[in-house]
Amino acid sequence: MGTATYALGESPTIRINTCHGDMEIEGRQGGDVLVTSNSMPQSVQQSEGLTIEQCEDDLRLIVPLGATVMIERADGDVRALRLAGLEIGAVQGELEAGSVRDHLDLRRVEGDARIRDTGRLTLGRIGGDMNVEAISAACTIQEVAGDVRMRDLASVSLERTGGDLILSSSGASRVGNVDGDARVGEVADLSLDRVGGDLTVERVRGSLSFRDVDGDARLHGTMHGMERAHVGGDLSLDAALASGETSSLDVDGDVSLSVPNDADLALHADVGGDVSGVERHGDVGPVDVAWGAGRARLTLRVGGDLNVYGSAVTATDRSVLSFAATDASEPSHSAEATRVDPAESSGGDPDLALLEAVARGELSPEEADRLLAR
Repeated sequence: MGTATYALGESPTIRINTCHGDMEIEGRQGGDVLVTSNSMPQSVQQSEGLTIEQCEDDLRLIVPLGATVMIERADGDVRALRLAGLEIGAVQGELEAGSVRDHLDLRRVEGDARIRDTGRLTLGRIGGDMNVEAISAACTIQEVAGDVRMRDLASVSLERTGGDLILSSSGASRVGNVDGDARVGEVADLSLDRVGGDLTVERVRGSLSFRDVDGDARLHGTMHGMERAHVGGDLSLDAALASGETSSLDVDGDVSLSVPNDADLALHADVGGDVSGVERHGDVGPVDVAWGAGRARLTLRVGGDLNVYGSAVTATDRSVLSFAATDASEPSHSAEATRVDPAESSGGDPDLALLEAVARGELSPEEADRLLAR
């Protein structure tokens, strides 16, 4: 075992071109760099830096806390702790990095990557699984072949993961493709492109949008305008729709929609299966109903059943519902669905009002018969 010591000051730059074994780099107080290996590498010392050309064996470095380490290629595993900066070209094994104060830039890791407590984080491709937490600046990740777990991030942009995604306690979050399931805890804003499995969103403080979910989707938060978002399975929607926004969702399975008491929503739904919680045009017609002023508009195409529930729905008198589109310029002081009073619509004659509603297509004959029998 050989050892060499270099006095380089408190903020040196250390370059390692190639290491054929494992690497361990640790920052400590002081201004010396300590190099240890069974096969001592060829090193070149400059005024404020050190270059290690090639190491045939495992390599251990003790460096100052203010050091920036640049690695071109490591054939084994890399473990790096307590540095000012870390830049890596390629790691053939696994990477563990933590307490990197300023930045960590990485082009490629063939194995798993575990990264915590860094400043700006920029990652290219991870060949295995990735676990990232406590990133105080922007986090940008191009591709992860395996599963991804991320938490406590200032913000994140992830282009693709080949496995599952678990994301929580993050600022603005943009995710491209997730081939597996995606589970999102508390984030500020969330934008998703495609999820190959199921999507669960627990809480989004800001905006929520997505394009395509192949499996089931369970959504909580505030949903902003989405054009023709698709869910291949079932949808459970317990999310506020932003006022003035229009969203359109295509759902192949069943839909459960929660409507809170302060809802300001106009809903249009074409439903292939059964409808519960609201009325529809006849036995197979669409659902058109509004709560409040209907400033947020939601259009659903539902391949299965539609169940609408919640405090606003429970409070609604469903004897006769108006299916006319709600005019957002005329605010309502009620969170209940807009409805027609039969006695007022035809000079006080409720029987005549029901017949007129059937003629206009607002009620089916069967629904009118039930109301006349009361």
